Amino acid sequence: MEEAGIKPGIAKKALAAATEAAFHKVTDQAPDWQGLVLLNLAAGKSLEESMDELRLTRRQPETEGSPAISGTTPEEKTEDQKIAEGFAKPAARLQFAYIGDTADALREVIEGGDADAWRTFLHPEQHRYADGSWNGPFHLSGGAGTGKTVVVLHRAKVLAERNTAARVLVTTFTRTLALSLVQSLSRLDPGLAIAAKPGESGIYVGGIDSLALQVLNGAGAAEKQAALREILGDAHANAQLRPDMDSVGKWKVALGTVDHGLEAELANPTFLEQEYVAVVLANAVKSKEEYLKVPRVGRGTLLTRPKRVGVWKVIEAYRQTERVAESISFTELAAVAGAAQRHREASGRGSLVDHVLIDEAQDLRAAHWLFLRALWWHPERTICSSPRTHTSGSTARKFPCQGTGSRSSAARGA
Repeated sequence: MEEAGIKPGIAKKALAAATEAAFHKVTDQAPDWQGLVLLNLAAGKSLEESMDELRLTRRQPETEGSPAISGTTPEEKTEDQKIAEGFAKPAARLQFAYIGDTADALREVIEGGDADAWRTFLHPEQHRYADGSWNGPFHLSGGAGTGKTVVVLHRAKVLAERNTAARVLVTTFTRTLALSLVQSLSRLDPGLAIAAKPGESGIYVGGIDSLALQVLNGAGAAEKQAALREILGDAHANAQLRPDMDSVGKWKVALGTVDHGLEAELANPTFLEQEYVAVVLANAVKSKEEYLKVPRVGRGTLLTRPKRVGVWKVIEAYRQTERVAESISFTELAAVAGAAQRHREASGRGSLVDHVLIDEAQDLRAAHWLFLRALWWHPERTICSSPRTHTSGSTARKFPCQGTGSRSSAARGA
């Protein structure tokens, strides 16, 4: 480890750490780049892999008594020059950012008081994720504060600059987060082309629900009708539905409308909403017969056939309540919008995006992933997710995006 420049005392403490907590205490107290090298080594990466990832160079051993070349005098560098050269190294850029050559540049940072401007800087490891060429979708994960959002912003900028005609979509879970991303992109590069709607060249930023609504509103009448029939059944094919957040109230109405025979553990809005989203919408279930056969992978609660029949009675009553109220939940909206996009492409009208970048992906539900999968399905396009995990750093790995747009979990160094 000394070849990588890790101080012997830090290396000794890391090797002596008997618990994970003790090891992380060492890495947290070490300079950033040394801590990252140790974390990579602990995760199974070789020293060479870790140094290459962080763009570090091996220390050259110093030799004593080497004869000086006749007629030459080594140029002595000043302390300022040594410090400046040190800050220019990749390892230093993990902790420091270059702001300019003049006093005015420093004054602007000090007096401007804009701490947000610093959030758009990348260190060398993040550059790899933002600038790299990825064959297919990839998943960027890490703990809170590890710079995943910054990587998403830079990745969007890179994709937009590589091809000015590209349609880059950046989405997240809420409208508030989306507005924050737009502001950060403008701060990163005021010259970036920000698209006004999906399908335009440039970078379009929008919350996932707003995006789904725009895609559905942009579909043709036949595409909407086919999508409603595919997701909600024939009874909804000609319905005019508007998004409504009161799904809990509608589940309560549905429970009081039918004789379902379910115990309290199942006869509650929380369980029913989760079952509806994870099983029914995710598999486009439209009938009792389909629901009785569909796998319920990962649901945890075992449902016998009679219980499934009871659950489906409530689901039918729920959908009837929506038809009467002419409403649709935002999760259903995502599923229907995804189906509309598939029908759009099948009719020859083409896709709306070339690249999809997702911030805070851990908040998305199955229907959202189905929707995004419908927007992105060609292998030459890019999809990148940045979910929050419990890890202490960021890492990227490829993940499958087939069928339901599933995600694989990634921990640091995986």
